[in-house]
Amino acid sequence: MVTKKSKKDTGQTILVWILGIIVLQFLVVGGLLFTISSTDSEISEINNRVTRIDSFFASNAPGYGSGTTAPAPTGNSGHDYGNSGSGSTHAVDLSSINIEGEPQHGNPDAKVTVFEYSDYECPFCGKFYSESYKKLKEEYIDTGKINFVYKDFPLGFHAKAVPVAAAANCVLRDLGNDKYFEMHDKIFENQNSMSDSNYKKWALELGMDSDSYDSCIVDSEILDEINGDLAEGSQLGVSGTPSFFINGNLIVGAQPYSVIKAAIEKALSE
Repeated sequence: MVTKKSKKDTGQTILVWILGIIVLQFLVVGGLLFTISSTDSEISEINNRVTRIDSFFASNAPGYGSGTTAPAPTGNSGHDYGNSGSGSTHAVDLSSINIEGEPQHGNPDAKVTVFEYSDYECPFCGKFYSESYKKLKEEYIDTGKINFVYKDFPLGFHAKAVPVAAAANCVLRDLGNDKYFEMHDKIFENQNSMSDSNYKKWALELGMDSDSYDSCIVDSEILDEINGDLAEGSQLGVSGTPSFFINGNLIVGAQPYSVIKAAIEKALSE
């Protein structure tokens, strides 16, 4: 015999269902919170790993990090470079440095020679270009007070540094110093647009022949030239970009123009 449920029994059944739904909601929300917490923890761990990687490279990779300090060179160089990021200078014997065939402008017979070891992809080299180089050119290079020599120092973690340096050196080989520095300016003014196709486009706009560019860009002598600058700079204690030698005094980093100017004026007065 079938009996009808009382209103009390029906109410209890509904209450059980409601409580069950509430418990289920708590379980779902709790699961979501746990997942979010786990995700946050994973993100935090990733960030910690990235920080540790950055710290490793800052300690072990030349030029990595701020671009304004250089770790002391290894080996018996005979020089104590200390913290060159502050703009301090250290005398270096540049008698063995190679100038022949290097891109240079200004007065080759000037009392003061400024060497820049630079990386076209380096943001701090771009900072020096935009904030100081044009002033340097106007005040000292164009007036013949100094001779300015550009040296390639492509950092290993900049994938575009060697190809773009090769393109610039091809312009130097075919078109000479003036066109080289036009290419130099074009590259730094378009650091965010560096690509193989643009290097060729810029070189052709300056007057290079297309076939000549194509053969030059794969010429081993061009790479040898870049590697020569890199080895030379390393032997002199360069380990970050940009680095400058002003009559043998090393200054490291994208220093304010006033630091470069003071070093030049000091050299001119000696």
